[in-house]
Amino acid sequence: MAEFYTWAQMWSVIQNGELDLEEETFVDKDEAREWANQAINEAEALIMSMNEDYFLAQRSPNLSLVLGADEIALPTDIYAGKVRALVYTNGTRVYELMRIREWHKFLKFRLSRINPTNVDYYRYFIVNSVAGAPKIKLSPPAQESGALVECWYIRNANRLLDDTSICDIPEFVQYVYDHVRTKVYEKEGHFALQKAMADKEATKQLMIDTLTEMVPDNDNTIEADFSHYREHT
Repeated sequence: MAEFYTWAQMWSVIQNGELDLEEETFVDKDEAREWANQAINEAEALIMSMNEDYFLAQRSPNLSLVLGADEIALPTDIYAGKVRALVYTNGTRVYELMRIREWHKFLKFRLSRINPTNVDYYRYFIVNSVAGAPKIKLSPPAQESGALVECWYIRNANRLLDDTSICDIPEFVQYVYDHVRTKVYEKEGHFALQKAMADKEATKQLMIDTLTEMVPDNDNTIEADFSHYREHT
């Protein structure tokens, strides 16, 4: 299992191993941390494009329905509103909430409010009415109250905010080190900048190769999606 490092541990490696900065003053710890977070941003985007389930998370506790309400706050660490699945579970009644598709989305939303008690299943789509606070728009409005919706989603990679922050892409921590090295050499005008940039690209390619093969059961079968049949019944 890969080891998870805190920023304090990573800074120690950068100072004493990767860059030997212990006696240097032109790059401080906070500046290096900003560069490390830049690398995490880049790695996160690459991971999301190739294997987003690397950051698959389940909200705990379940999302709560409130009688009569039709909006539910998304988890605060969700990445770009990426909901993988919402599962209604109440005793033996269990089903997946289907996302309302673009075709006649708003008409379906309005029709579900005419006689909501006759709607057998909740459906949803994502709204982004307030900056920084995207929400689940429930259709019809909740007919009950309780923590009844299991939420599976893609979370953000952890950012390094202080010494205790954990870098949660342990397989790719070398990419963070390589990025910091290139930024330091850029700032210093170091003769080895081109080699550092080449090393970073090699590490990036290794990340791509690793992500390409990162399938838990080696099953590459394309799953058929029959959800549209239920949406039209």
